[in-house]
Amino acid sequence: MLLEIKLIPKGLDKMKRQGLLYRLSQRFRQQQQQQQQQQQQQQQQQQQQQQQQQRDFETVWVRAWPFNGLL
Repeated sequence: MLLEIKLIPKGLDKMKRQGLLYRLSQRFRQQQQQQQQQQQQQQQQQQQQQQQQQRDFETVWVRAWPFNGLL
């Protein structure tokens, strides 16, 4: 979790202050969404790799099975 601290000048009028806070919160939300998307992509890649490994294991096992003395 990334936390970003910004200092806001004291003399700002209310509208400017609200606008600045709004922009900062929007930017923070965008960063969080990007992080979540990256995490989801990493999870999908890991799942695909696991599925690929399982597939490889099954095909190897099927090919090797007739030769291991069970038939």
